[in-house]
Amino acid sequence: FHSPLMDPMLEGFRAVVAGLSFGEPVIPIVSTLTGSPVASGELGDPEYWVRHVREPVRFADAVKTLADRGVTTFLEIGPDAVLTGMGQQTAPEAVFVPVQRRGRPEGREIRAAVATAHCQGATVDWRAFFAGTGGSRVDLPTYAFQRRPYWLAETTGADVIIRGADNTRADDDPVATVRWQEILALPEGERERAALAFVRTQVAAVLGHESGAAVPADRAFTELGFDSVAAVELRKRLTDRTAADLPATLAFDHPTAQAVASLLLREALPEQTGPARPLLTELDRLEAFLFAAPELSEDNERITTRLEALLRSWRDTRQSAAEDTQRDDDFTTASDDELFRALDDLEMGS
Repeated sequence: FHSPLMDPMLEGFRAVVAGLSFGEPVIPIVSTLTGSPVASGELGDPEYWVRHVREPVRFADAVKTLADRGVTTFLEIGPDAVLTGMGQQTAPEAVFVPVQRRGRPEGREIRAAVATAHCQGATVDWRAFFAGTGGSRVDLPTYAFQRRPYWLAETTGADVIIRGADNTRADDDPVATVRWQEILALPEGERERAALAFVRTQVAAVLGHESGAAVPADRAFTELGFDSVAAVELRKRLTDRTAADLPATLAFDHPTAQAVASLLLREALPEQTGPARPLLTELDRLEAFLFAAPELSEDNERITTRLEALLRSWRDTRQSAAEDTQRDDDFTTASDDELFRALDDLEMGS
């Protein structure tokens, strides 16, 4: 579509469209042919549809037009989230909600889309949504300080899974549901573990898993089933929850949950990384490159050997430096007699 390859069919297409009857749209439409709102009668003109087949799609212009008019929530209605990722790049401040995702249960995805749209201020006909489900209203406390959690129970056979915020199970590792600022206040060792659990929980939510336990810390996102839409969604979830300024290429530059957790901690606590930060940044880049590299077959063993040799050399150099420092310390605290004996030993050895 939209290329010169369509030229031979345009006349026949124009004849078919001219025989159709059109009505005026009830919902206002912004055209991806012009990037502007359609005028009255425009969609009933056969020439409009002929141009639509042949001319470029001005998707970005249409999204910008809507965003400029105050639209903050976009709902993609289709069999997959094809446009969501592109739309998010065009209007980063808006929320894009796909109704369906390829390879995921339709019912669950639709429910998630309705819930997300509702949280963004969209009007939902809840009576129609819950019709036939047996759902009923719950009386909430009169005062804000009378707080009481209302857990949703999902029954699966004989098991009942209790879920809380972020779709996490109540019996999961509680660290996964701790707020980001609380994680940063933890002691160093515990902080790294909690940050990783936090990221794994967000990755699990993007992929539709029950908990972060289903997300290996060191497995590449592409191997877990990430696509461009999932990458955009993960970045937005983490940005919303941590207020970190994360790059648009987050999931590609930092392709594992462990790498993302390390990045978040470095960004949040730069003063605690000290002089090692540049080296750690380069190691992250190396990790990203290794995971993103194609299968190298016969070169895999050579690369592995090189990395192991580099690590051994680095350890040996550090150990030698530590021994030299120890000797320097010994001479600093040595007495005059000990220094003279050392000099005698050196002369005898030469």
